[in-house]
Amino acid sequence: MKNHRQTLRVILVKPDLSNREIARQILCSPGTISRLRSRVSILGLTLAQLDAMKDSEIRDWAYDQQTSAGDLVWPDWDAVLADLQAGYNRQEAYDRFVDRLEDGQPIAYRTFCKHTESVLDTKNPTMRLLHRPGDKAMVDFAGYTPPGMIDGSEVNFQLFVARLPASGYGFACVVASQTIPDWLAANEAMFRHFGGATTYLVSDNLRAAVTAHRRGKPPVINTTFASFAEHYTTTVYPARPHEPQDKAAVERFVQDVQRKVRLALRGRPRLTMTQMNELLLKIVAELNNKVPRAPVTETRRQLFERIDQPVLKDLPAEEFLYFAEKQCKVPRDYHVSWDHIEYSVPHRLIDASVIIRADRSTIRVLHDGQLVALHQRRWGTSDPVTEPDHMLPNHRVWRAEETTDLVLWARNWPEAVQIVAGAVTASSKLSGKARDQQFALFTKLARAHGKERFIQACDRACAVGDPSIRHVRNLLHSRRQSMPVAPPPVTALPTADENVRGAAYYAGGNACPTI
Repeated sequence: MKNHRQTLRVILVKPDLSNREIARQILCSPGTISRLRSRVSILGLTLAQLDAMKDSEIRDWAYDQQTSAGDLVWPDWDAVLADLQAGYNRQEAYDRFVDRLEDGQPIAYRTFCKHTESVLDTKNPTMRLLHRPGDKAMVDFAGYTPPGMIDGSEVNFQLFVARLPASGYGFACVVASQTIPDWLAANEAMFRHFGGATTYLVSDNLRAAVTAHRRGKPPVINTTFASFAEHYTTTVYPARPHEPQDKAAVERFVQDVQRKVRLALRGRPRLTMTQMNELLLKIVAELNNKVPRAPVTETRRQLFERIDQPVLKDLPAEEFLYFAEKQCKVPRDYHVSWDHIEYSVPHRLIDASVIIRADRSTIRVLHDGQLVALHQRRWGTSDPVTEPDHMLPNHRVWRAEETTDLVLWARNWPEAVQIVAGAVTASSKLSGKARDQQFALFTKLARAHGKERFIQACDRACAVGDPSIRHVRNLLHSRRQSMPVAPPPVTALPTADENVRGAAYYAGGNACPTI
């Protein structure tokens, strides 16, 4: 029975009617009329008192205020609200209310729960937010994972959903996982679909987006995701943990997309990722072409084209280059590991903390915010990647002698020696035993004739334009390595003859005709 005021008025105005007659008129049970008539006779109620009471007071008077056991005690709803916000459930909040009660009979738990809903609605009203056009893009992964196929294997896709709350315009796609690469790919596809970037990106607190989000402290954004946001000139603004109302617009759109996808996949074989994304484009287009609510006459697409699209930020020409990074300490062999492959860093950074940043083609090592090593990324091999400049001088010599690498051996010598070594290696193009012989001959000359004479011989060989090992060896054997290099002779031009026609002759137009 909903209208207690009308029922009590009939009981007071028409006391001669039976309970059954009143029940037939009010459309309720005769037992209810009997109980209310009994309360009127016991408690006493006049028409003036009835008109002065509120509907809620009439309802409480009719059911909860008086019992045969006496007055019931109602809780302090502010204290109950504080208990619920502190983490207690309703049964525990009711038990705490009973424990705090000093005298009287508490209301029943069923009555407590019935009134808790209205109290919570009163104490925590919902505020209607006004979203600025192009200001936010709300994104989320759906709980439903559509079944699909990848390379012939059965998998469950991750359903990514996004929405612009100002217009309600949405986007959806599927990716293979919720890892960082797939998360960035989904967000990039969203911006490309919208044709621009928003000022803020409101995401959930998944690991690919937020590294840590502790109460009372600002969220720690994943480094790669922060770089992605910087690339698209947007700002990551994650929702509070366990507060879905912070992205309520996309939560509702997630429900709509999930329902449509479930219906579309019913009775169909598993789709590939491409087929699934094509299906989602049709579903999202159908939802975007609907009018969002009754007072509005434009569809979501029309609202998007009118209010959101003109204020979106321009997208960069190039796509974001995905990278991952980790922090580590440089070991004694000055090689850091990425994906089970070791890459060298300068030996001076031993025991220092560095950051390894890897993308699809390069490995970058940063120390104190500065790039200290850059390598081409290797795939499918376990051989270490070592840059000679990163090695200690004695390590370079040892490695050069071990591999008979003449260019590497010359790294510890002046420029002239490096030029001769490079010329020997480039000109001979030797391999195997012949290369070992060239290396042995070159290093033997340096040891036999001393460092100073060897450098002088290489300097003179470069100066005369013949940086070959044969020339260096001849200079050392003939002891001509320290002789000054004579300047090339200057050939004097012949003096002008009276029979020679000069420029003036041809300038005067007396040139011979061409035959």
